[in-house]
Amino acid sequence: MPGPNAHTDAMARLAARAAMAALGITALGIAILVATAYNEAQAHPGFSLENGYWIGRLPWTDIGVRLTVIGSTAAVGFGAISVWLGGRGLRSLVVLLALAIALFWWTYALMQVPEGGAWCPMCPPRQPDPFARAYSEPGLTLWTLVFPAVASTLIAILGSLRRHSVTVSMDIARRKGVTLRESGSSEGT
Repeated sequence: MPGPNAHTDAMARLAARAAMAALGITALGIAILVATAYNEAQAHPGFSLENGYWIGRLPWTDIGVRLTVIGSTAAVGFGAISVWLGGRGLRSLVVLLALAIALFWWTYALMQVPEGGAWCPMCPPRQPDPFARAYSEPGLTLWTLVFPAVASTLIAILGSLRRHSVTVSMDIARRKGVTLRESGSSEGT
């Protein structure tokens, strides 16, 4: 029979799985960016992988950047939800830090209005473009969005595995007629 926290634990595990899927989307986006940069470097003798990245071949570069930003954002969010539903203490603080760093990136990306271009009296005013910011500043995006997503997801996975192993241990103990106490000692019934 499920315990009182079974629903919360199930939701935390579901959020951890969603974080893993989102991190997979991030990895796909990064793989597309690396493959596109490699292809451009091969097509232009003497170009480095970095030169290939800056060519920014459409539509693949745009797809890779969008998948990376969307996947990383979702991974940070779902990882934080998973940890907050099932964890306490240091894990919650680390995930809070990862979330704060990702929010810094989004704040920075949304406060920047693209510059340049021709004057156009009929055009609407320019709007912030977080995907263009991610493309233009890949190092900042990596450190302040992708790495926090990886950290948040790993902490969520580890917490999910820990909760699952405790649940399995309690089920086994219950079947054997052993009562587990919070201090870790056990007594037969």
